[in-house]
Amino acid sequence: MWHIFLSLFLPHAGRTSFELKAKKWLRKALASTEELDYAEALDWFGLRFAKSDSQQGASAWKLEGQKDATEAQNSHLRGLIGQAGK
Repeated sequence: MWHIFLSLFLPHAGRTSFELKAKKWLRKALASTEELDYAEALDWFGLRFAKSDSQQGASAWKLEGQKDATEAQNSHLRGLIGQAGK
């Protein structure tokens, strides 16, 4: 099942290095109630969670790009959102 998930989000060339970590993470996400650490996955794409400035209270978060994201991270993000090569 996790192979299907990976094929939706990663180009074939990037899967091999990411598969083992993703498999472990997905098992934890689907088979437990433990808190999930998104930091490593978000970092791969040059993203991070930040507190929101909205009026939704202290539990509001937003997803934002890292100011110091590398070209590799930006490339991963473009591939994720379907803009690779544009």
